Amino acid sequence: MVVPMAEGGAATPQENWQRLSPWAVGFLFLRVLVDFVRNNIPALAGAGAGVALIERIGLREVLLVSLVGVLAVALVCLIHYRRFAFRLVGDTLFVRRGIIEQKELKVRAARVQHIAIEQPLYLRLFGLVRLHVDTPGGAAAQVELPGISATLAEELRTRLLAGAREAVVGADVDHAGDTSAASGASADTGTHSGVVLFRANARGLVLHGLASNYAWVAAAALAPFLGQIERLVRRLGADTAFAERLQWFADYPLAGALAGVVLLALTLVTASVVVAWLRFHGFELSRADGRFRQRSGLLNRQEQTLSRARLQAVELVETAVGRLLGRSHIVCRQIGAVLPGEETSGRSFLVPGLARADARGLITEFWPQGQVAEDCLRVHRYFIRARIVRLSALGLLALGVAAATLGNPWYLAAAPAVPLAIWPLAWLHWRVLGYCLQGDYLQVRRGLLGRRTTLFPVHNAQRIDLAQSWFQRRRGVADVTFVLASGPVTIPCLPRSAADHLTNLALYRVEIDHARPQACR
Repeated sequence: MVVPMAEGGAATPQENWQRLSPWAVGFLFLRVLVDFVRNNIPALAGAGAGVALIERIGLREVLLVSLVGVLAVALVCLIHYRRFAFRLVGDTLFVRRGIIEQKELKVRAARVQHIAIEQPLYLRLFGLVRLHVDTPGGAAAQVELPGISATLAEELRTRLLAGAREAVVGADVDHAGDTSAASGASADTGTHSGVVLFRANARGLVLHGLASNYAWVAAAALAPFLGQIERLVRRLGADTAFAERLQWFADYPLAGALAGVVLLALTLVTASVVVAWLRFHGFELSRADGRFRQRSGLLNRQEQTLSRARLQAVELVETAVGRLLGRSHIVCRQIGAVLPGEETSGRSFLVPGLARADARGLITEFWPQGQVAEDCLRVHRYFIRARIVRLSALGLLALGVAAATLGNPWYLAAAPAVPLAIWPLAWLHWRVLGYCLQGDYLQVRRGLLGRRTTLFPVHNAQRIDLAQSWFQRRRGVADVTFVLASGPVTIPCLPRSAADHLTNLALYRVEIDHARPQACR
């Protein structure tokens, strides 16, 4: 392939095909092994299949097969390294990769929505980093450069971000018809260059760990090992000396059970705080040239960038514990962003440990005209009845299965209590659920004991759906769904007149926004 030349007649170092550091072979090898252990070993250990396999085949044969597998993985990683190359030509990043079939991926700077530089501890020892470049094209269009120098990664990121800014300014010029809008956009982005918006302190990180769901993530990670833990407890229980030490728990079973629950809760809470500290240590959010950048991490240092042009929705999340502690966090959702259940992953742009006032102030930094309203319009009360009917059907089905399995029909006597137990939950959900349209921004709030408030410009909606079931038509209510590039946002059980009004007003906002010049938005 012909290497494009620079203006001076010679190709710049970035325009020549470059390879990863030789240490990348080892990093790829370790990643494959870690993924294999994470996906397979817990299941084998929990079910006892690993021990049965060794007893049936033999330890020497298992080790021999494992050695062959390790050598095969090492050979694949070496081939991957040899066939992997990248270069940056102008504002386009070219990446060649593939083992059997080599493919070339081209990523234009104008399509880049997320750039992250990570430096795990094992890369930091060699002065290397890992560069992630995400585009709206999904997982197939993502680029990862593991094992490049920090200087090269920073230079690639700077050139890609500069190319993206030039594309935005060029679009402004095309829409406005002159260069005055472009200069105004450039001046606006330069005004906010290098402004630190938020720094997380130690107290905020501890409270974020207490309020977050990292404890449940840690519990899920320990679930495959419950079988091994149970066998260990039984083995220790057979020991006479150990059994004598636990005699107090046998004499006072309720106190022993309470002590076990407290110990488990303390363990999970401690794990949650440790995970939050490891991920968000030294967290700093800043704004530079129209983009937001965050730096965080204790062992795995990472930097992430967020483009306001790619921002689809901002979510203010308050868990039940977080409301008691007065803490919340913000999740910024971009085009093709991660799902709500994946917020703990490194891909999500998340601002942790925020007080209520700080959270609402940061939302205005992301969107100057967007504000979180305290008072929202509620949906129709039919939502309570629909939720009671739906959850009661599931509860009665579970009760019937339990009665049939245990052979005790008296369990069905608790059937009248199922709707009564569900009614307070449905009522609380209805009390929280609400929406508010302020100018060009729509706010949707939902939750039970916690709160999740989604705020987004109406013109970001790619499609607006209005749906009615047979029961909803009889009650005169409908569900309105705003389909964004980051995912759908639904307002259920709106009165049909309110649903039509909101849909028509939102479509009008979309049409007005598309009719305006890009420079005036």
